[in-house]
Amino acid sequence: FNLTLDIFEARNLISADRNGLSDPYVVVYLGGQKVAKNKKIRKTLNPKWNSKFIVHPAGEHDVLLIEVWDWDRITSDDELGNVTIKLDDIIRYQQLDAWYHLEGVPHGEIKIGLNTSDFGALEGEVMQPGSLSAFPEDYTIFLRD
Repeated sequence: FNLTLDIFEARNLISADRNGLSDPYVVVYLGGQKVAKNKKIRKTLNPKWNSKFIVHPAGEHDVLLIEVWDWDRITSDDELGNVTIKLDDIIRYQQLDAWYHLEGVPHGEIKIGLNTSDFGALEGEVMQPGSLSAFPEDYTIFLRD
């Protein structure tokens, strides 16, 4: 099956920079493997990414880990929290848009949309389990088995 993952926005993120803001971006892992990264939004605690990814899980028992990071030019990037979603908790053929509290930090939420389907790979692409395709406007890392 396919999983469409929308990373809409976040709100009330923690500040990781001296200016009291952050430069947040999201990294997505599926089954422990990094499958996507979206663009950073500079100087905000309430970013709006509106990123869309189509992920092809290897199985219904995979785990989706969504990490929010603060981009830093000179030092290492700082984690702003994460959300873990077990795919077997999502009922097949169901769409869900929800706010998730970020774990590991005092405050912050991320709005995620999940939609499962069996519509196959995008035209012209050969997809393998655990691989990813995305719409052209997204900044994405593509992995193939």
